[in-house]
Amino acid sequence: MKEKFMTKIRKFAKECMGKVPAHGYDHAFRVGIMARNIARKESLKKLYLYEIAGLLHDIGLDFPDRSKHGEIGAKKAYSFLRQETDLSITELSEITYAISYHNRKLSAPKHSLILDVLADADTLDLLGAIGIWRGIQSRADANLPSPRQVAAAMNRFEEYNKSRKDKRENNTHSIAEQINFQIQSAKIITTSTGKKMAEPLLATMRHFRYMIVEELTQSK
Repeated sequence: MKEKFMTKIRKFAKECMGKVPAHGYDHAFRVGIMARNIARKESLKKLYLYEIAGLLHDIGLDFPDRSKHGEIGAKKAYSFLRQETDLSITELSEITYAISYHNRKLSAPKHSLILDVLADADTLDLLGAIGIWRGIQSRADANLPSPRQVAAAMNRFEEYNKSRKDKRENNTHSIAEQINFQIQSAKIITTSTGKKMAEPLLATMRHFRYMIVEELTQSK
């Protein structure tokens, strides 16, 4: 088993994380554990590959263009893992392919089980109480909108479109838009295990959104 390398990998991940709000090592650790658990419940082999991909998936976020952090992180991960572990070239390629496309899964040129599981685990960490906390944390530096603006934005969740994706990449979106984006992200979850895990988490977020609209509307 590859456990002897996991301490090094976790240390490397911790050193690379923390520069971007809501994307610290705690996020990477949770995604690594969730990826391993999903893979186990899906009866997949080499569970350590899924955990490693989860731990290292966001190490490229220090790159100025966040839309390319998957590609940048994949290169950093390959270099580190090639030097510090005895993973095979095939295993390295599988891990880094998943990291490269985890934030743009729909554009991946070929299917990958590790990518499916990694994207599911990463998305699950956007949901539930943790997801709400991360959503607020990610926009903590933004000006707090008025109650009327928040309620209106939450009510327009069906209108979340590509223009808001551009705003997210430029970090100019609102807290309300962030929460709506996170809820809609669940659509890309692929594995049956991931879908089951997402159900109660989505219910929590939808209730939160409903209550925010109700309470803020009453306070206008």
